Amino acid sequence: MVSRETIVENSGLYSVFPNKLFDDFASGTSLSQLTLDAAALFLCVAANKLKSNIFLLFKNEKAAYSFYLLAINLEPDCFLFYPTPDLTEKVPGFNIESERYREESLIKLAEKKPFYVCVATLASFKEKNISTSSSSALSSMSIFPDKNIDRDDVIDQLGSWGFKKTDTVTEPKDFASRGDILDIFPIYFRRPVRVVFNFDQVENVFIFDPSTQLTTKTIARVNIKGFSSVASVDDYISIVDHADSSIVVDCVHRGDDVDLKQGPGVQTENLGCLPIHFNSHLLTKRISQIREETSGVLDNLFIVGNENEKDLLGDKFKDDAWINGNIQKGFFSLFLKTGVISSSDILNEKRSVQKWAPPTPEEHKHLTLNDISSLSVGDYVVHRLFGVGVFLGLTIQNRATGTRESVEIEYANNARVFVSIEKMDLIHRYVGSKKDPTMSSLGSKKWLSDVSKTRKAVALVAKELI
Repeated sequence: MVSRETIVENSGLYSVFPNKLFDDFASGTSLSQLTLDAAALFLCVAANKLKSNIFLLFKNEKAAYSFYLLAINLEPDCFLFYPTPDLTEKVPGFNIESERYREESLIKLAEKKPFYVCVATLASFKEKNISTSSSSALSSMSIFPDKNIDRDDVIDQLGSWGFKKTDTVTEPKDFASRGDILDIFPIYFRRPVRVVFNFDQVENVFIFDPSTQLTTKTIARVNIKGFSSVASVDDYISIVDHADSSIVVDCVHRGDDVDLKQGPGVQTENLGCLPIHFNSHLLTKRISQIREETSGVLDNLFIVGNENEKDLLGDKFKDDAWINGNIQKGFFSLFLKTGVISSSDILNEKRSVQKWAPPTPEEHKHLTLNDISSLSVGDYVVHRLFGVGVFLGLTIQNRATGTRESVEIEYANNARVFVSIEKMDLIHRYVGSKKDPTMSSLGSKKWLSDVSKTRKAVALVAKELI
């Protein structure tokens, strides 16, 4: 298996910034005048090159989460997100995002290698709510075909990690046992896994869709990790103590400028990174603009994009280096004499990643922020758990952890549901044949009956799968 460090090193990312800059950064030097994309690229390489975790701290959670979404477009396996815990009452299908992000961060940082950039807030970074006992109690379980393993031992291990036994697996940290089938939904997985046993031997391992219970992919191995529950708690520590040695950086974001500050009174190096703003929507003019603005000024030009974009634009940038990945907007630095171009920006194609959202069928394609602008107040949408409702637009909710944008949906009897933007994978446009469908009634006997029928139907389907 190729390590992540090897992938990053071979991708061309290592060549964008000079080695001395990383040495200075490791010695405590702050960096000023980067762009968000430049900061993500630099930090991804720094964690790998310096063999150290990096904590990037923001003042508020919205800014931290926005940067995290931008960064995982570049290298999804390099960045973690550690929000403050959501202490509101748990509702099925909601309020679990922060828990998933937090547990993923705790597990991966406990592994010591590889090294990560953990995006956090000042509040989540300082809080001491990780028990010292559980912090050192990380264990793992590997399951693959032909492995001899007692299914009851697997179930006992899941129980020690805090998994909940259910009839049908639909949510993270659920597991279900039916005959020779064991379904498991690790909290940091996009989709649950199905393990098929032949007595005490594993026969097959699958990925399956929790909404249909249908298997979607056969996999060779699944590695599940968790922290064992401990009866007594001696003390609590913060995330940085949990991760051992790390570099801590404050992110100061002003307009297009980003500063990476390591402390007061330290030396600061100005990189002079400026975003590339295109003056035209035409591809030919955008390419001409790049050539005109960089010719004779920059020594190095890098293009960040995927293989399809390389096929489209490769002949236009034959002499320039390609980096596999995605950034929202390109940047250049006269100080470094280097430019980094976003191929998706050249092509005027905006891409976004939602961490936990699995691929969905086109007819039930979930909404993204880009889709919101095409929706009108009064359009019908469907929530996976709550059914048909009316779209009322984006709204700002004030919470203890700060403000958060949410989609507001109205149901029968003026009931409202607010879906945070990171849970938009639960919503899709209404595509039924009825022009004016009947809105669902939350909490009614019919609604509870529909939910129960759906769960039973899904369970019946699951029993017929294998």
